[in-house]
Amino acid sequence: ISRTIEPEARDAISDAMASFRTAFGAAVSAIVKDPKAVYAGSLIEDQAAAFGELCRVAREKLGNRTTVRETLLRPIVEFGLLPSSNGQALIVPAWHPLRLLERKAKARDLAEFIRLAIGSQNTSVDGLERATDVQRSIFAEWFFPKVVSYGLTPFAMVEDCAGYSLAVP
Repeated sequence: ISRTIEPEARDAISDAMASFRTAFGAAVSAIVKDPKAVYAGSLIEDQAAAFGELCRVAREKLGNRTTVRETLLRPIVEFGLLPSSNGQALIVPAWHPLRLLERKAKARDLAEFIRLAIGSQNTSVDGLERATDVQRSIFAEWFFPKVVSYGLTPFAMVEDCAGYSLAVP
């Protein structure tokens, strides 16, 4: 890396990569060891912010450098994407940094919905059924990311299931 980009760019990308590695590692480790702690603390937000910062720094420092785009920028923007064996589709997994953030937001939203539904004295069965249908549709679709880059080709999400998405060119 040090022979292909300037020291300032190398150091900025290295620092952003180290921050992301630390934050993402802490979040994933916490999911395994104590999932409740992940939702109670800021680990998910921290790793998503670190991923965003890594992407920003990489785009800023490498985006206009065709000589390093393939070797350095691609692995960053393709983090967590799982290509099909024929290369015609990608899977965006539930553990993608932005998916983790969305999953936490949806969990909090669902908890609030349940709290309000249980605590309301005025909720009708019909109203609760309609509200539940709306919540179900929200939780069935994953919003982030909707478009990803793989092999310098844009892929768009076409199908969602259990936090995973299928993307095609």
